[in-house]
Amino acid sequence: MPVTMRYVDDDGQVYLIYCQVMDFKMPIARFQGKSIFKIELEASDPVIYDDTAGSALSATILQALPGGVQFTDTTPLFDSFYFSAGQTDVTVTNTSGIASFPIITIPGAINNPVFTNRTTGESFRLAGYSVGADAVTIINMGERTVTLNGGNAFAYAPSDVNWWALVPGNNRIEFSSGGGSDGTQATMTWRPGYWGI
Repeated sequence: MPVTMRYVDDDGQVYLIYCQVMDFKMPIARFQGKSIFKIELEASDPVIYDDTAGSALSATILQALPGGVQFTDTTPLFDSFYFSAGQTDVTVTNTSGIASFPIITIPGAINNPVFTNRTTGESFRLAGYSVGADAVTIINMGERTVTLNGGNAFAYAPSDVNWWALVPGNNRIEFSSGGGSDGTQATMTWRPGYWGI
């Protein structure tokens, strides 16, 4: 059974540990007002996560925009254009000393989304994926899951994709997709992690 264990230290710092219940023992002693119990937990993820703020850190990831000449009208008139530098990626900062796996939420229509961590060169994509405006797609890099409106959509992740993490420091994240009417942003959430406290 999956369990999220919260730990509060003497300084008021709050931490999360993701674990599974392995065993539970509580012999019942009759005629006593209390019973001793033992809970055995196993954490397959060795990282201890910061929960002092009560929620994960987040960043808005905008789709990459090409630079060059941009027209302000559907008709390319001489006086209705400007030059744009474009935007290729968004910088996300992992303040902890270890890599942290993010969760990416894409609200609305999207076709074949691709998320690339330019800092590490790793890329994640969904192939043959096309959903409408009422969709919510969630990619959990740590658990290696993809859901669509709460249901399993893992089949759209090719076997050769990278389930990448945010490395310590700055990470340059690029978001692109295959449809002109796609949503233009996604939300990335993550928690700083520690090897020990």
